[in-house]
Amino acid sequence: MEAKKPSMSYRIILISACLLAFGYEPIKEYWVTSCQDKKYGLSYNRKRKSLGIPAIPSHWHIKERNPDFIWWTGDENVIGHKRKSISFSGCDIVEEYDVYTLPKQNGQGRWIEIEYNYPTKTRKDSVVYTYQIEHTAKQVSRSMVDSVLKADNINKDY
Repeated sequence: MEAKKPSMSYRIILISACLLAFGYEPIKEYWVTSCQDKKYGLSYNRKRKSLGIPAIPSHWHIKERNPDFIWWTGDENVIGHKRKSISFSGCDIVEEYDVYTLPKQNGQGRWIEIEYNYPTKTRKDSVVYTYQIEHTAKQVSRSMVDSVLKADNINKDY
């Protein structure tokens, strides 16, 4: 008895299932990556400035990325704006987090952190400013951050 050959429609279904199973993640990653770069990369800096959050300096590069996160950085040893991380949900931006390294004071490391949470259906946008000396951090006002950056001669890029 001769074995039955699979029908053409069965072959098409099988090929489609394989393409979907093995091709979905690379396609999704490409779509999300290009969406994130086009919508929220350097071209989004004008919007960042209007929101009062730090821009991505033009000489920075992406140090690390995945579909939910991008980490931008310049010179890791710089005094000033050191890095920015951006969180996503698909192609929607969720949060930006910036770190400024300040000059040491009395031998202790100091940092300013600015966290901007984008609005969602259930919450308004918010900005949290944190001033950290070594392992002690406290929330502060924007005016305090502005005065610390000014006192340390650090460019305020927001």
